[in-house]
Amino acid sequence: MFAMMPPTRPYLAADARLQHLLEAAGRVFEARGIRELSVAEVAKEAGVSRALAYGFFPDRESLQMAFFGQRVQAYQSFQDVLGNRELDPIARVVQLFDLFCDLPMSELYALNAIMFARANDELVPVRLQWEAMLRERWERVLDFENGPPGLFPAVWLFAGLTLTLALDVNEGRMLQDGARGLLSTLIIAAVGGLPPT
Repeated sequence: MFAMMPPTRPYLAADARLQHLLEAAGRVFEARGIRELSVAEVAKEAGVSRALAYGFFPDRESLQMAFFGQRVQAYQSFQDVLGNRELDPIARVVQLFDLFCDLPMSELYALNAIMFARANDELVPVRLQWEAMLRERWERVLDFENGPPGLFPAVWLFAGLTLTLALDVNEGRMLQDGARGLLSTLIIAAVGGLPPT
């Protein structure tokens, strides 16, 4: 009589295996936060050997860059709202806010970690990527080079406010309509209204 062999894991192509590992990274991040997001923990969560995981991510920094970089790329289309010339700039920000409110909490937490990365944080390279994307989108609307000093930092501040308000709505601390109104009022108060484009 032949002994039964244990079932083997299906073979995955490199891109599918990478996605499998990044999904596991998402589960680790959601359950335990950024401090526990390590290659060893992701390998364990994904049910693969550490050697296989280290083949994709040689160190913690490369894992975090891949995971958080994927978050930035996934929401690049959200930023396309900012290029919609049929809406005034305030309506664009409010529409972006509504898109953020529809995200799962884990995604909002990941974007929050990127947005508020400190200068000595491992996520600074991903934050710089996010900043560059935001600057490129808003340059279609605002003239950062010839506009008032501090214009881009103000846009960055409102992007952070938009994300924070979306978190507050999803955590039940604010109503979405109230947050929309607050966001619009703050933008108008800060810049005295924005010219139509």
